[in-house]
Amino acid sequence: MAALIEALTGFEEILDWVEIDDLLLARAGQPTATHIKTLDAIHLAAADAYREQLGRPVIFATHDRQQALGARALGFEVIGVEL
Repeated sequence: MAALIEALTGFEEILDWVEIDDLLLARAGQPTATHIKTLDAIHLAAADAYREQLGRPVIFATHDRQQALGARALGFEVIGVEL
């Protein structure tokens, strides 16, 4: 268990985090080109904000077909599911 915790701690250090604040939630609440669930809308809004912050393309990975359609509608390259 200690090795697993250590591995996850190391992994956590290389991740970039997007804060879920009122601005992001408002962004997630905007109309979308496809039907998506609430948590998917938050995930997509966070990915879109992250992409804007980086100023370069971001690849969106998901196994959820509907979320993938939403990501594709926002202009993401999508991996993990056939569309």
